[in-house]
Amino acid sequence: MNIAHVASDALILAEYYATYPQGDDRKLGVQTRPVICCDLDDVIFSFTEAYEARYGKMSEYWNGDYKMLDNLAELQKDEDFWVNMPLKNRPTFEVSAYVTAREIPVEWTMKAIEKHNLPKAKVITLPWN
Repeated sequence: MNIAHVASDALILAEYYATYPQGDDRKLGVQTRPVICCDLDDVIFSFTEAYEARYGKMSEYWNGDYKMLDNLAELQKDEDFWVNMPLKNRPTFEVSAYVTAREIPVEWTMKAIEKHNLPKAKVITLPWN
């Protein structure tokens, strides 16, 4: 058998399926899509950029700066900060869920996701730290 026969048979099958799809009685396995969850801060949204615009340069260390806890407590009450945070990365795939440790109303996060026209997905909030 040569490649011309393979191509010919493929075209015949494609045409058959297009004109008579109910004739395809193959048992197909369950189709699943990958489950991809994305973190929000400094992955999807640029938290560091927004934080530094308000409070100045953040420390390079994981714990941030000495006033980080006080600043986060203040930001928990500021819907505008969370909804208008700049976008860092736009997913080019179907997102299953967004995961975050933000201690703010989930509605604020959903507003930001909708504002930037990001893929619609549920928001999972975990305890901070």
